[in-house]
Amino acid sequence: MFANNPFYRPFLVKSRSRPCEFRHRPGCTPRWTMLIGVKNTPRRTSDHHLRTPGELRIARLCWVLASVLFLGFAANLFISVARAAEPSSGPWFLGSLLAAAGLLILWLSLRLWRSDLMARTQLTWLGLITALPLFLRFGRYSILAGMVLVAVALMWTPASIKYFRTLYPRKTRRK
Repeated sequence: MFANNPFYRPFLVKSRSRPCEFRHRPGCTPRWTMLIGVKNTPRRTSDHHLRTPGELRIARLCWVLASVLFLGFAANLFISVARAAEPSSGPWFLGSLLAAAGLLILWLSLRLWRSDLMARTQLTWLGLITALPLFLRFGRYSILAGMVLVAVALMWTPASIKYFRTLYPRKTRRK
C-alpha cells in the first residue's frame, strides 16, 4: 500500500544512486561542493606520501591573510564613507571592488589549500594584476600589495613547482 504511493516512497526506499550529504559511501559527493565549484576528487594512492612544501604552506596563509585584509580595507572604506557628510560614488566603488577581490581571493585560496593547480594559476594572475598597481600607486595599500607579491613568489619556488608537477603530471602526446 505505501510502497506504490509516490508520496511515501522517499521515506521507505533509500536511493543508492544519489550522492549522500554526509559521505556515507566511498565515492559520493556532497552537494555543497558542487555548488561552490570544488572538485571532490579522491586522493590518489600515490599522493599519500607527498608532503606540502613549507613555501606553499606560507603562501596559503599569506593568501588567506590577504583576503581578510582586502575585506577589512573594504569595510573600513564603507564605514568612513557612511560617516562622511557628502556621499560620493568613488569610495563606494573602490570598497565594492576591494570586497569582491577579497571574496575571490578567499575562494581561490581555499581551492589552493586543496592543492588545485588552476587555483595557483588564477591566484598568480589575480595577484599580479591587483598587486602591481597597488604597490606602485597607493601608500597604505602597499603593505598588502607587498604581501600578495611575496605569496605569488612563494607559489613559484622550485619546491612548489615540483610538488604540483608530481600531483599533476603532464600528459604525453601520441604521435
